[in-house]
Amino acid sequence: LASRQFLRACAPLAALARARACAAVPTTMKTVRVHEFGAPEVMKVEESPVPELKDGEVLVRVGAFGVNPVETYIRAGAYAVLPQLPFTPGSDGAGEVVEVKGGGEVSTKLGKIGVGSRVYFSGTRTGAYASHTAVSGQDVFPLPDSVSFEQGAALGVPYKTAWRALHMKMKVTPGKSLLVHGASGAVGLAAVQLGKAAGLLVIGTASGERGMQAIREAGADYVLNHREEGYLNKLDEIALLPPRPPAGKNRAVDYILENLANVNLDNDMMRLAKDGVIAVVGNRGSLEVNPRNLMQCEGTVVGVLGGLFTAEQKAEAHAGLHGLLQTGVLKPLIGKAYPIESVAETHVDVIEQKGGAAGKLVVSLPQSAL
Repeated sequence: LASRQFLRACAPLAALARARACAAVPTTMKTVRVHEFGAPEVMKVEESPVPELKDGEVLVRVGAFGVNPVETYIRAGAYAVLPQLPFTPGSDGAGEVVEVKGGGEVSTKLGKIGVGSRVYFSGTRTGAYASHTAVSGQDVFPLPDSVSFEQGAALGVPYKTAWRALHMKMKVTPGKSLLVHGASGAVGLAAVQLGKAAGLLVIGTASGERGMQAIREAGADYVLNHREEGYLNKLDEIALLPPRPPAGKNRAVDYILENLANVNLDNDMMRLAKDGVIAVVGNRGSLEVNPRNLMQCEGTVVGVLGGLFTAEQKAEAHAGLHGLLQTGVLKPLIGKAYPIESVAETHVDVIEQKGGAAGKLVVSLPQSAL
């Protein structure tokens, strides 16, 4: 009798809703919506319909999503390309697949993904700031059991950007040296871990003890406080570093990952080794530089934008990251996990970084809170 009553209750529903009811997939979800561009407070937590999937997509129940600085610029309406209002922000997260369009599994270069698979994603059609999101099978990747959803949410933009900078732009080689300027943020810590995995001597900088400790935990060989006067002079105490051309009186580094170019770029040029490379991944203004500093070492400055991957480059990067995750080499560090109700606070903190950055900011969505 109970079974017949359940079937009669399902009969009036549309095919998708009926399938979801039988598979325990909800029809509504908790999501962050932006109805107007402006301050962090324009983000509102609402109940919305769970998105319907398109061909090749999976539905992920989000366990945690990452907060990236670019999302604050988009929310404020201060970005080159803006979404149509209203929208749900975010691109990065991790969770469990609860539905596959058409059933079955999605084949990826890292294996098959189906209902019940633990995954992380970098790119989503419907936005990551939600309890459920629709993701293309090309943007979802297996997440090892040893990696938490919060850690998985830290993998997208930060680790993709760091991988692109080190392996695709600077083309690092083992045995050389890397200075990560501003290493305690999400991209910086990713670069420290990837640099060590690539066989580099890694030096990281931060503005306080909390951030410096995070860099040590990420595996850096040396840590400097970039708030101290003349802190780059401490490079001269590292005997393993090559000499700075042309006179060779100071020590220099082969590669520099720069998170605040408008402050540091000219000094970076003066500490670059012969044929060295600076990768600029962050900047908040303009500055005047002396190009002769670059000429003296015949160095190169390259810009890095994490969103300019081709499909082949994206697959290459995530295959590399997946291998390092499985072996435990990569361990994303979480600075703070927030509830979804505090999402406006995350957009303040990711920019202001009071007390100094010390890991990735994420929003945690435990099943019990939904």
